[in-house]
Amino acid sequence: YFIAFLLGNFLYYYTLKRTTEVTKLAFIIIVFNTITILGITYLFRGERINLMTFIGILIALIGVTITLMY
Repeated sequence: YFIAFLLGNFLYYYTLKRTTEVTKLAFIIIVFNTITILGITYLFRGERINLMTFIGILIALIGVTITLMY
Protein backbone atom coordinates (compact mmCIF):
# COMPACT_ATOMS: atom_id res chain seq x y z
CA TYR A 1 0.00 0.00 0.00
CA PHE A 2 2.74 2.43 0.95
CA ILE A 3 4.63 1.90 -2.31
CA ALA A 4 1.45 2.34 -4.36
CA PHE A 5 0.65 5.50 -2.40
CA LEU A 6 4.11 6.98 -3.01
CA LEU A 7 4.10 6.03 -6.68
CA GLY A 8 0.63 7.50 -7.18
CA ASN A 9 1.60 10.79 -5.56
CA PHE A 10 4.86 10.95 -7.50
CA LEU A 11 3.08 10.41 -10.82
CA TYR A 12 0.40 12.96 -9.90
CA TYR A 13 2.96 15.69 -9.16
CA TYR A 14 5.03 14.72 -12.19
CA THR A 15 1.93 15.13 -14.36
CA LEU A 16 1.13 18.50 -12.82
CA LYS A 17 4.63 19.79 -13.58
CA ARG A 18 4.27 18.85 -17.24
CA THR A 19 0.75 20.14 -17.84
CA THR A 20 -0.58 23.36 -19.26
CA GLU A 21 -2.95 25.76 -17.55
CA VAL A 22 -5.96 24.16 -19.25
CA THR A 23 -5.15 20.79 -17.72
CA LYS A 24 -4.69 22.38 -14.31
CA LEU A 25 -8.15 23.88 -14.71
CA ALA A 26 -9.48 20.38 -15.38
CA PHE A 27 -7.98 19.21 -12.06
CA ILE A 28 -9.77 22.06 -10.28
CA ILE A 29 -13.08 21.17 -11.92
CA ILE A 30 -12.73 17.56 -10.74
CA VAL A 31 -12.33 18.77 -7.15
CA PHE A 32 -15.38 20.99 -7.43
CA ASN A 33 -17.48 17.91 -8.26
CA THR A 34 -17.36 17.02 -4.57
CA ILE A 35 -18.68 20.44 -3.60
CA THR A 36 -21.37 20.30 -6.26
CA ILE A 37 -22.59 16.89 -5.10
CA LEU A 38 -22.66 18.10 -1.51
CA GLY A 39 -24.71 21.13 -2.53
CA ILE A 40 -27.17 19.07 -4.54
CA THR A 41 -27.73 16.63 -1.69
CA TYR A 42 -28.26 19.55 0.68
CA LEU A 43 -30.80 21.23 -1.60
CA PHE A 44 -32.76 18.23 -2.85
CA ARG A 45 -32.43 15.64 -0.09
CA GLY A 46 -32.10 17.94 2.89
CA GLU A 47 -28.90 16.32 4.14
CA ARG A 48 -27.07 18.31 6.76
CA ILE A 49 -23.57 19.63 6.34
CA ASN A 50 -21.78 19.14 9.63
CA LEU A 51 -18.60 20.84 10.77
CA MET A 52 -16.34 17.90 9.92
CA THR A 53 -17.64 17.79 6.33
CA PHE A 54 -17.07 21.50 5.93
CA ILE A 55 -13.55 21.27 7.36
CA GLY A 56 -12.75 18.33 5.06
CA ILE A 57 -13.86 20.24 1.97
CA LEU A 58 -11.91 23.28 3.08
CA ILE A 59 -8.74 21.23 3.59
CA ALA A 60 -9.18 19.61 0.17
CA LEU A 61 -9.57 22.98 -1.54
CA ILE A 62 -6.53 24.40 0.22
CA GLY A 63 -4.50 21.33 -0.74
CA VAL A 64 -5.47 21.58 -4.41
CA THR A 65 -4.71 25.30 -4.41
CA ILE A 66 -1.26 24.75 -2.94
CA THR A 67 -0.57 21.90 -5.37
CA LEU A 68 -1.54 23.92 -8.42
CA MET A 69 0.38 27.00 -7.37
CA TYR A 70 3.76 25.23 -7.32
